[in-house]
Formats: sequence, C-alpha cells, structure tokens
Amino acid sequence: MNLHNNIEKELHHYLMQFENLYNQVLTDRRYVKDLEILVDQYSQWILDPLAKQQYLAWDHHDKKRKLTQQLQAVTSQCVKQVEVIRAERLLNGQTSTSGYFNNIEHCINEELVNGRLKTMTSYC
Repeated sequence: MNLHNNIEKELHHYLMQFENLYNQVLTDRRYVKDLEILVDQYSQWILDPLAKQQYLAWDHHDKKRKLTQQLQAVTSQCVKQVEVIRAERLLNGQTSTSGYFNNIEHCINEELVNGRLKTMTSYC
C-alpha cells in the first residue's frame, strides 16, 4: 500500500509543479529554463524501472487514469510552450540546453535523414 501512496504522491507533485511552472512561463518567459529542467527530471523519473514498477502495481484505476490524463495534458502544453520559446530563440541565434529537448531534436534529425534515404532508395 505504501508504494501506491508513493507513486500517487510523486505524480501529484509533478502535476502541481508542471501546472505552476506552465502558468509562470505564460506570464514570464524567464521561467522556461526551470520548466526545461522539470521536463528533464520528469522524463528521467518516468523511465526509472522502480517508478514504472510502482505505476504498474498501482491498482486504484480511477485515480491512476485521472492523474495520468491530467499529467498528459499539462506536460504536452508545457512541451509545446518550451518548443515555441526554443524555436524563437534559435531564430534569434540563441541556444539553450536540455537533455530532453536535445534528444527530441536529435531523433527528428535522424528520422529526416533516414526518411530521405529510404525515400531515395525506394525510387532506385
């Protein structure tokens, strides 16, 4: 039972942090770095095998579904907002570092290169 309480508390804690930082970023873009850090931390946490095990063992399905949906909604909005700000910075010649977003950009570049190669070889 304690593991279930831990996972619920941890997810709720992340939900509150994401909601708070998202609202701060909307009013003051200087908080975007804090939001990037939170996304990195959350990404590492959800990939942790212990967190995954606790989540899978959590049997309170209604709470689990509701909290998961809330986190999905707020994190997607956060990622969207961070990407908008990062794109604007890149257009202005500025860069920022974030493991999560650097990984996304790397994967996009890989898929573009691989996609072009596949497309080109399929016509040969």
